[in-house]
Amino acid sequence: MARHRRYALGAALGIVCAAANLESKVLKSFTLIDGTGMPPTMSAAMKVDNGRITWVGPSAQPKAPAGAETVDLRGAFVMPGIINLRGHIGNTVDLKQDAKF
Repeated sequence: MARHRRYALGAALGIVCAAANLESKVLKSFTLIDGTGMPPTMSAAMKVDNGRITWVGPSAQPKAPAGAETVDLRGAFVMPGIINLRGHIGNTVDLKQDAKF
């Protein structure tokens, strides 16, 4: 996937989640990497109600609530955020750690 497409997806999901505080959205047709170690799920979908993910499953199954916006993310990947609370960025070069880095 092109770099700009990944960034566009991140921005789109941020907007969807921020705007979802008072509405429902259905995101569909994306590849889901769920972080459990299982293979990616192709053609996945999720419902977002009032800013919370309320359902995740196959794209063929979601029934959009009345008035919900449907967003087609075909060709995109969705995965949980990755947070590293212990990493030290910038103080190593190869395997050598030094304050000058």
